[in-house]
Amino acid sequence: PPPPAPPPASPPPPGAVTPPPATASPIPGTRSNWSDPATWGGQLPGAGAAVVIPAGRTVVLDRDVQIGTLQIDGALVFDRKDLNLAAHWILVNGQGVLRIGEPTSPFTQRATITLTASNPAEDIMGMGTKFISAMGGGKLELFGETRQTWTKLGASAAAGATQIKLAQPVDWRVGERIVVGSTALDPYQSAERGIAALSADRTSITLDAPLANSHYGELQTFEGKMLDARAPVALLSRNIVIQGDAASTANRFGGHVMVMAGSSAKISGVEFVRMGQFDRLGRYPFHWHIAGDRAGDFIVGASVRESFQRGIVVHSTSNTVVRGNVVWNGTGHSYATEVGDERGNLFERNLGLLTKPFARQATDPVQREQNDTQAATFWIRGAENRFIDNHAGGGDHTGFWFDDVGRVDQARFEFRGNTAHSYLIDGRRNGDLCCSFEKGALWFTGNGYDTPYRGPFPVSGMTIFKSRVAMWGNPRTLGEGFADVRLSDSMIADNLMGLNSHGAKNTVIVGKSANPDAITAIGSQGIQEYGHTQALENVAFVNFPGGGAMEHRNCAREAGNVRARNVKLVNAKIRLCGYRGDANVDLAIADTTGTLLGTGRPVTLTPAANTSRAMFTTDCTLNTEQNMRVCEGLLGYANLHLRGSGASLTRDDGITLDNADVANYPFYWSTIEGRHYRVNGDVNAQATLEFTFFGKYEDDTQDRSVVVSVPASSPFAVFAENANWFSEGSRTRTGLGTLPAVANLDALNASTRSAYFHDVAARVIHLKLWSTGNNRVYIDRR
Repeated sequence: PPPPAPPPASPPPPGAVTPPPATASPIPGTRSNWSDPATWGGQLPGAGAAVVIPAGRTVVLDRDVQIGTLQIDGALVFDRKDLNLAAHWILVNGQGVLRIGEPTSPFTQRATITLTASNPAEDIMGMGTKFISAMGGGKLELFGETRQTWTKLGASAAAGATQIKLAQPVDWRVGERIVVGSTALDPYQSAERGIAALSADRTSITLDAPLANSHYGELQTFEGKMLDARAPVALLSRNIVIQGDAASTANRFGGHVMVMAGSSAKISGVEFVRMGQFDRLGRYPFHWHIAGDRAGDFIVGASVRESFQRGIVVHSTSNTVVRGNVVWNGTGHSYATEVGDERGNLFERNLGLLTKPFARQATDPVQREQNDTQAATFWIRGAENRFIDNHAGGGDHTGFWFDDVGRVDQARFEFRGNTAHSYLIDGRRNGDLCCSFEKGALWFTGNGYDTPYRGPFPVSGMTIFKSRVAMWGNPRTLGEGFADVRLSDSMIADNLMGLNSHGAKNTVIVGKSANPDAITAIGSQGIQEYGHTQALENVAFVNFPGGGAMEHRNCAREAGNVRARNVKLVNAKIRLCGYRGDANVDLAIADTTGTLLGTGRPVTLTPAANTSRAMFTTDCTLNTEQNMRVCEGLLGYANLHLRGSGASLTRDDGITLDNADVANYPFYWSTIEGRHYRVNGDVNAQATLEFTFFGKYEDDTQDRSVVVSVPASSPFAVFAENANWFSEGSRTRTGLGTLPAVANLDALNASTRSAYFHDVAARVIHLKLWSTGNNRVYIDRR
């Protein structure tokens, strides 16, 4: 036999940074020091000088410099010492190279580049001002120290604590700045602090100020699946710093870095401070701008803090690596693929904390449509990329937003191991939760509804906790771009609402865990059905003792259904519309394995109220503990429309469905396969009776049937056609075929296509209608 496979490698720590392999670009051989007057023809550049390093020359920056502008057509290389460079803007052009450190020998001193331009109206070749830009082939090669950029708490930290325990040793230093993420619903419980001391084993940090709030730091296990709701702890400090000047804050006009077509960027271990230019399209802390295929480019181990506009943006650029970065407390989307044509990029082990929205709409119409007023930590227009082990750690709106994404090529899309938590989903007003539930910490579709199908989105290994809504994607019945989301192997916990109108596989949904929160509504709903079929397989609902493990927003007659396989309740109850007063409730749960209530055999569960009488029969039993009806077997449902009649409908067990069902929206009776129904009332006065019969649920591909009996005391003819839905139709014989007649009722019951039997003695027409084929039938007396 073959030898046993080796055990899988341990996953790297969450913020471990492995820079992709890189080689340094060749630089010109003619070298001289900045401090040498001969480099500049005898006189060093002054504070306002416009400096150009010509092609074929390499200048070694060996002293602090403050100048006006800097164009690098040759090369500027930082010496191995602490250095400061200040300029209005820096352009790396053509064969130019700006280099700090080497790929195999990172820079270990401190280098600070400060951008100082102050005129927002200035525009240098379409790039604005106050920038570092690479264009026409220019290269940015900045190799700072390789650091552990973030980790998680190793134990919970109480409010008032001045010491925190980490999950693993770190290489951080006294005096550096860190941020401890929120583990509450409130994202503003994230806290920036300084490191006052480190323990000898480098797993305990003494903070320079106490924590204002508690931060959870324990692992929990539910039904064999681990919930990791530990607070992320991130290092903000880096030894290479690119920053806007101190004046940037007053008008939110910071620096920006832009990599243009044909140019490249290899960025590792860089800190971006006071960057981004608020409400100026394309002016972000770091930004590949329509750069095309940039295989080999990367930004890894960077930090972006308190940006005035966005964080790391990939725009019309493919095949880059964005790994192990931290974006903290910025305005606008933290990480973004901007227009939808970005492909092959890898977003891996990045962290975003406290993503804040624009306070008003962007001025530029292009950016206005990019929805920074609902800022996402990961805002995704280009979905055909890889998103692995990223952590979206809180904000006013949403964590991962697939905004107006249409059809997705699964060969190019990967989304696994990601985490989202602490999202208010539309904000908070006057201390209270507010606004719409129709978005989630993981959100699909968004504001554009012109594409009828979105996805598929296979999502695996997702963890979502402490958000108002964990996941939202438009259901089919909204008609606004159905999102095909396929969630598996995930953990959903401590949310006000878990999944909306989408199913799950191999997943645990927890109402309330041991992670406390001041918001008492947490754990209200595990899944919310809203006009869509939810398929649940190997799913456990835990800790919903008051109900709501399976909740339903749309309890009216167009409601969807749930199909459950190996789904169980642990200290949990279902709430099937028991609190609603809808006239009719057409909802059912198909428990295909009988595990929800432990029957061990297939059953159908419906709301207990009489308003659901169309969905259960008198043979079904009442379960008082869960307040539902339990029907043996899996009932098949379909809808019957009768246009323009004042009739009611009586089932063979004596249950009558009112005329109001067909006279009002959504204009149909719900029927159960295998049962017989009688149309009541004087329908002989109608010249034409029009029946349409169609399946109830979009995932039900089975051909359903029903037998309907209609009084017949006057001559008639029966015509039929195929119809997808009830409509005005022709209401005439023109172009219609006749419906076949059979000899007796037994033959009708056995028929595998739509047909009728006329019982002359009883003056009754018995129709058998099938949901495919001739599913619209006209009884015409003209």
